Amino acid sequence: MDKRIVKTRKAVFKAAFDLVMEKEPEKITVLELCKRAGINKSTFYLHYNGIEDCLEKCFDFVMDSLIQFCKTIKYDDIKSNAEKNVEVILDEVENNMDYLIKAKYSRIGALSIQAIKDSTVQAIADANKISPEDDYDKYINIAYLVGGMYDAIFTPLPKYDREVLERRLVDSIRKSDF
Repeated sequence: MDKRIVKTRKAVFKAAFDLVMEKEPEKITVLELCKRAGINKSTFYLHYNGIEDCLEKCFDFVMDSLIQFCKTIKYDDIKSNAEKNVEVILDEVENNMDYLIKAKYSRIGALSIQAIKDSTVQAIADANKISPEDDYDKYINIAYLVGGMYDAIFTPLPKYDREVLERRLVDSIRKSDF
C-alpha cells in the first residue's frame, strides 16, 4: 500500500478516536476531523463516504486482525488450545491498547465494547457454523466465554497485568463446559 495512504489513514484514525473521546460521534464534522488529521476534505472523501463510514472503518481496522484470528478458532479446540487462543487475543489487545483505552473512556465506550464482543462471538460462531437456532448450547458457550474475557480485559483498564489475566482466562476456559 502507498505510504501516503497509510500515513493519511493513520492520521484520520488518530483524529477520529481523539474526537470520539471528546464528543458524540454524530456531532463530529468532516471539517473538524480533517483539520485534526491535517488533511483536506477532498482527501477525506477519497477514502470515506462520510463521518459514519470513517468511524466504522476505523473500528473495523482495530477489529480486523482479531476477527481474522477468531475465524480460525475451532470450537472443539477452544479448551485444548486455551493458551494459544488467549495468547493471540491478548497480543491483539496489547497491539491496540491505546485505542481500546480511548474506546473505554469515550462517549461510545459501552457501545464499542459491545460491538467488539458481538463481532468476536459472530466470527467464532460463523467459522464453526454455529447459530443460536441450530446449536444454542454451543452459541451460548461462545458468548459466555467471549463476554467474560472482554469484561476481564476492559474493566480494569488502563491497569493491565497480562500475566494474571492470561492465567485467569486459561484457567476459566479449562474449567468451562466446552
